[in-house]
Amino acid sequence: MGLFNETKFRQTLQSAVLKWFAAEEYCFEQETAAPNCAANPPPSPQSGQSYSGLLDIGAVMGRITIGGGTPAAAVAGGSNVGNGTCGTVSAQSGEQVGTYTISFTAPTAFNVIDPKGALVGAGSTGVAFANQIGFTITAGGTAFAAGDSFTVAVPPGTAVANSGNTGNGTVSAVTAKTGIQVGTYSIEFLAATKFNVYDPSGRLLGEGATGTAFNNQIGFTITAGGTAFVLGDGFTIPVAAGPGNVTPLNPSAVDGSAVAMGIVMRPATVPANAPASVVLLERQGVVLADYLIWPAGITNNQQAAATAQLAAAGIIVRPS
Repeated sequence: MGLFNETKFRQTLQSAVLKWFAAEEYCFEQETAAPNCAANPPPSPQSGQSYSGLLDIGAVMGRITIGGGTPAAAVAGGSNVGNGTCGTVSAQSGEQVGTYTISFTAPTAFNVIDPKGALVGAGSTGVAFANQIGFTITAGGTAFAAGDSFTVAVPPGTAVANSGNTGNGTVSAVTAKTGIQVGTYSIEFLAATKFNVYDPSGRLLGEGATGTAFNNQIGFTITAGGTAFVLGDGFTIPVAAGPGNVTPLNPSAVDGSAVAMGIVMRPATVPANAPASVVLLERQGVVLADYLIWPAGITNNQQAAATAQLAAAGIIVRPS
């Protein structure tokens, strides 16, 4: 699923989108839009300023509720020509859960793409990059070529073994899945190779087995060690809250922004490297379907689900 994308800049009045609302002080909220969350540049940026894009009236928005954990080591693309290396990756302000891509455009130049497919920034070998994630790429004996790449996975959290565990197996490949919640997930062993997984509220999500990927709200694989697990062994996986910034709806996102929660009511320009204020309709209103801006590539089923999510918040979408 791509970022929010408009085909042109509209001169749309709020009244063309919003047909009724109870009261501005109740229905509208001033929110903080995530940096770099709009794909297109505004029509006329002020002199000396560079914007990532425009959030126009009618854009359907989600909220980033899930935070990222410690980034994993960068993984070189399997078809890389260059044999340089990427150093330790660190979390920076605005880090997102998901997979970043570092894509070379020339032997010493690369772009960094965030998990939603947006350009984070450009970098060079030998120079520290620090925007959402931090790292330095060191050139090797064979130069990189355009198309070479690295990927960096940012998990929602890191598994912690219970202090009294008998088994010494490990948990790897922790990933966020649809419906992930903030809080602590619990893994409790029933036998040497079988375990239950509970969500942060204590609800049973399902049973898993060592050596097999578990995928329900959270994803991971447990690998058995030299000493087998026993009944009562377990792990916890804490999932941190995200920044709460709003961003265009992304039905395939796993950071919370797959849930529609509001509609932009006043145009807002969003810088590439800083948040921006934006006013949303978040409750008790009626809007016209033809003037809503949906993410590029959204399916009919996804749009219907998002419309139902808006309705649950008191925002009714009617045919124009």
